[in-house]
Amino acid sequence: MLEWPMFLPQTLPSDLMQSGGAAYARGDFAAAAAAFEAVLAVDAANTTARVNLASVLWSQGALDAARARAEEAVAEIPALAEAWVILGAIQLDS
Repeated sequence: MLEWPMFLPQTLPSDLMQSGGAAYARGDFAAAAAAFEAVLAVDAANTTARVNLASVLWSQGALDAARARAEEAVAEIPALAEAWVILGAIQLDS
């Protein structure tokens, strides 16, 4: 007899968010970006992952890509202060 759930993804978005945050904290921006992009691949509506990815891209100096992700986050949740902070920081660096 099979029980529910029969299949779970090997890596859940919450695990990816945690690994992305850890990678960012240790300065491994490539790994952090990959983790947040993987979250968005399975959960395109995850605004937190989008803001985190914007922050990573900004840290890498990819200002146009960072701005695009931050603007998407602001459009999704206009009251999200973190998205506005990142967007403002990107604007200051431009």
